[in-house]
Amino acid sequence: MTETVVATNEELPAFALQVRPKGRRGSLYPLQIPLAVVGAIAGVLALLFQDWIVAVAVFSLFALVGASWRADMLPIIPACIAFQWISASTGYIFNLNAGHFPGGGYPERLGETLLLSMAGLAAVVAGLRLMMSLFKRTIFDKTLAPTMRYNLNRVFLLTLVVFAGSYVIDILPKQIWFGGAQIIENLLALRFVPYFLLLVAAFERGRGFSQVVIATLWVTAPQLLTGFSDFKEILFVIIIAALAQWRPWVRTRQQRRQNTRILLFGALIAVMVAAFGIIWTGGVKQEWRDQIWSGNVNASPTERIGLFFDTVARVVPKLNVGQAAETLATRISSGTLYFTYVVERLPRVMPHENGLLIGKAITNATQPRFLFPNKVNLGGDSWLVRRYAGVAAAGDEVGASIGLGYMAEFYIDFGMLGVIGLSIFWGAIGGGVMVLLAKVCPSREIFLAVIIGIFTQYFMAFDGSFIKLFAGLLQRTLIAAAVFALVGPRIQQWLLSGRRVLATRDLRQFGQPQT
Repeated sequence: MTETVVATNEELPAFALQVRPKGRRGSLYPLQIPLAVVGAIAGVLALLFQDWIVAVAVFSLFALVGASWRADMLPIIPACIAFQWISASTGYIFNLNAGHFPGGGYPERLGETLLLSMAGLAAVVAGLRLMMSLFKRTIFDKTLAPTMRYNLNRVFLLTLVVFAGSYVIDILPKQIWFGGAQIIENLLALRFVPYFLLLVAAFERGRGFSQVVIATLWVTAPQLLTGFSDFKEILFVIIIAALAQWRPWVRTRQQRRQNTRILLFGALIAVMVAAFGIIWTGGVKQEWRDQIWSGNVNASPTERIGLFFDTVARVVPKLNVGQAAETLATRISSGTLYFTYVVERLPRVMPHENGLLIGKAITNATQPRFLFPNKVNLGGDSWLVRRYAGVAAAGDEVGASIGLGYMAEFYIDFGMLGVIGLSIFWGAIGGGVMVLLAKVCPSREIFLAVIIGIFTQYFMAFDGSFIKLFAGLLQRTLIAAAVFALVGPRIQQWLLSGRRVLATRDLRQFGQPQT
């Protein structure tokens, strides 16, 4: 039986009791001002050594991360914004210093596109904050809820069990139920929740890391078999879970030591992500895809894992690091390149669509295939690049899908005002997702684990198509909400330790309000 102690008003942070927080260390966004100051300094340095557009972009990065880093949550939103910033700014910075755009291309209004992208990211953050502010009590009821002392052994066991099937058979949703393939895919995505829950609990308690390592390897291996880089989200989630323990606004000696360790760990994982990205895009991706997509590999999932590592061992010694790094930069910045071409072509070459694409997104979201079996198959996203960017991108005929980017789609519909207005709308949708899941998830930890999976899937994609992102986010959210509303309490009951524990609100992350 688990006892729960509810904190009194005097124990709650200032921002949970008042409309406006008082004192930076008692603020809901404690890094907002400090990171804006750091961003201003970094922007001055960028102005001296780069140019004013890079200076604005660098300042925007620090300011937006600080404006979205909540003291009561994991830094999920800051991580998504930072990753989109990398996608938006890499091409311009590379072009400025190398003298050419990575991978080729001749964008003439690249600087204008980068500034517009920064404005769009700011609008996304504004939309998120607006929605979470309107329903702040609902969010606080979950983020300030008592800490649940889940049995890490049970969470670890559940993680192993839900992914065990991927080592035996290939789970192909379209072959199981074509009309409901998206439902099956969204249910399969919920398998990551126990793993994310294990990460959150382990980093908060400072133990159970051997289980985290084993679970990470167990969860990652099946992702290598798809030919896509889905495994990168797992590494990002590890960084997010670790950075949740980085609290520079808490001024205790113990916390300062922990802050140093977390920064070193985060830097190490970031270097690993960059190295994996260079190795993957530098040769492994293409050779591995050629093998598995051509149908030449006829083996079980376990045997294919061995074949994958054989491919890695064969490709890495021949890797040209410089060329691979530019290939990675090309992949990251493709959305910015196409966005720039769109800005150059509309409305000079063709008129704005005045809501055509947003209409497609709404139709796609409100007509699930299991209810509308004759719904037109959207196919890949390359048609958007071909039509609006004027680039002959590879498409469905060769099994390729090249993303244009959601901000580019906003621009196609309504121009610059569309980028700002629809980005606020997109951010507000994300805030609404958090509110709904805060309502239905049985605990703070499960709530954080669920939104980690959803936001890293749908809010890190700068080059993702809004037509698909919008529908995918709504479907994933509704299915997750239904599952945890129905079976969440039973799952929680099983995961809780059988011993008598005291569940209290963890207020360490807020520090002491200034007097």
